[in-house]
This record gives sequence, C-alpha cells and structure tokens, in this order.
Amino acid sequence: MANAAENVVDFLLKNPFHSLGYTEKVQIKSEGRPLPEISFMKKDEKLSPLLFPD
Repeated sequence: MANAAENVVDFLLKNPFHSLGYTEKVQIKSEGRPLPEISFMKKDEKLSPLLFPD
C-alpha cells in the first residue's frame, strides 16, 4: 500500500470536498473532534493549504 497517500491525494483533487461531505466524515472518524488541519475549512474550499502545501 505504498501508493495509498498518492491515491488519496488524487481522489481529493478529483472530488470537491462539498460533494463528499468530507468535514463531517472526518469528525465522525475522530469521535467528534475535527482534525486541526481541516477544522478551519469551509465546505466550498477544494484544497487545504495545510494538507497540500505548494
């Protein structure tokens, strides 16, 4: 599974967060505590600068 991270990035790049309900899913996986990297994200933002720095 060496390419798992690349696959996740490719998936996120091809799918806007608002169509995935991404924030809600992460909150559920973290038992209601959003991860710091995404806690500030608006649902219409496609990429987080903290998760995907240039």
